Amino acid sequence: MNTLLADADICVKCGLCLSHCPTYAKTQNENESPRGLIALIQAWAGHHLDTSEKLIEHIDNCLLCLSCEKVCPAVVPYGRIIDNFRGQLYAERYSSLALSLLKKISHNKTINRLAQSCLRLYKTTRLQKTARLLRLPNLLRLDKIDRLLPDVDRNSISLPRDPLKQYYSASVEVKGTVGLFTGCMGSLLEQETVNAAIKVLTTAGFNVSLPEQQTCCGALDLHNGDRETAEKLSRINCSAFADQGLDSIVTIASGCGSQLRKYKQSEFAGKVVDISQFLSQSGCNHSEHLMPLAV
Repeated sequence: MNTLLADADICVKCGLCLSHCPTYAKTQNENESPRGLIALIQAWAGHHLDTSEKLIEHIDNCLLCLSCEKVCPAVVPYGRIIDNFRGQLYAERYSSLALSLLKKISHNKTINRLAQSCLRLYKTTRLQKTARLLRLPNLLRLDKIDRLLPDVDRNSISLPRDPLKQYYSASVEVKGTVGLFTGCMGSLLEQETVNAAIKVLTTAGFNVSLPEQQTCCGALDLHNGDRETAEKLSRINCSAFADQGLDSIVTIASGCGSQLRKYKQSEFAGKVVDISQFLSQSGCNHSEHLMPLAV
């Protein structure tokens, strides 16, 4: 609690962060601005404010994009404040059904593969339409997840049944070997993105390794206060990508990349790079092959 208050007290409430906060821009609610949330946390940590659903709602509406940190003249560790607050709140707060479901899918490969089959069935039959007519997603508080599910049809390749291989060789002269971090949802929600990343990397001259043991980056757990699980996942990922002679660990999701670069294991964190940045730094420029488009 002392560390939480010490970090929060760095904030002088100058308001320079307000114009950079997407949540505040949307709501125009001071309680959902960076300085407003810090004030709420200070009051809670000082026992002047009780834990309530309204307080949790304000905190949960924060996207943790950390745009405020980048412009803060006092260098307030905003992300650490939110994570520490959620960590202290975690023991007394019941997880929602949606959060519990997401954690099960993201941490367990068997459940993840089962979810792929269920998603295909749900999207390619009348199950989703029927569920929406009966308002089941709303009743189960899964409506947000339901709206974000990828579109799939019977001929779609978005959710293939064939699992990814653990190694793909470069299709041209080899420049190096990289690890591809697909995360917990890559094969479930972003299979086409994963396939495209593999094709681009191998075409650019890189062998691609996809360790089967890799798992969730831990952001979901850390940002909901479960630091212990987040650190456990970081150890699993570091072990999965170790001893492979990788030049870089390439990510296709900015949220995962941000979390991976925060790992305490510097040998791993130092190799993490976004795929666009990696290709640019590797001198891959195929713009002459692009077709001119008008939008």
